[in-house]
Amino acid sequence: MGNGQSAVLEREETAEGQPVRNKPGRRAAPDRSQQLRCIAAIFLAVVLWAQLTGHWKSRIPSEAYFDLIPRASQFSHP
Repeated sequence: MGNGQSAVLEREETAEGQPVRNKPGRRAAPDRSQQLRCIAAIFLAVVLWAQLTGHWKSRIPSEAYFDLIPRASQFSHP
């Protein structure tokens, strides 16, 4: 590829025109639902870790939080 040739990705198909799924020696890519479950599991693991280690807690008292949120549109960034 370094000598001026470009890489061309060819899609292999069966005689019926369907894409080849499991080529010998290659693992099949996970489907969309497996990918989404993996992302959800990672997200939940990070949230659980943050809660267990105290990184999820805020020093702002609940009273101040509930007082500030309804008025959030009145504030500007410093």
